[in-house]
Amino acid sequence: MGKSDKPSKEKRESIPSADSGSSAKAEFEHESLQDRESIVRYLNALSQGIASGQLTLGTREESLVLHPSGLLKLSVKARGKDERTKLVFKISWKENGHGENPIVPESIDLPFVRGTKN
Repeated sequence: MGKSDKPSKEKRESIPSADSGSSAKAEFEHESLQDRESIVRYLNALSQGIASGQLTLGTREESLVLHPSGLLKLSVKARGKDERTKLVFKISWKENGHGENPIVPESIDLPFVRGTKN
């Protein structure tokens, strides 16, 4: 990531093939201290992966490949207390959503989000 990275905590395991019938758990975790510009690059890379339908997380040695498709659930939580602020994004979807026929609304009301340049 950036020059200000602190050691990261990472866990990963290959996701089994959709055809394997296995229910093995796959996991990736990353935590680091970075400057704002590095975080923006990371979030842009995540956004591009979600848009393309293939999101790869990991290191040079091992990776976890996700395939976001169909309807994705987005959860956003923000809180501030004293001098600490926390913003958490959670995106989830069902793998192998065979047989699902979701009703997609013509328009979706998004929560108010505004980013301003300093």
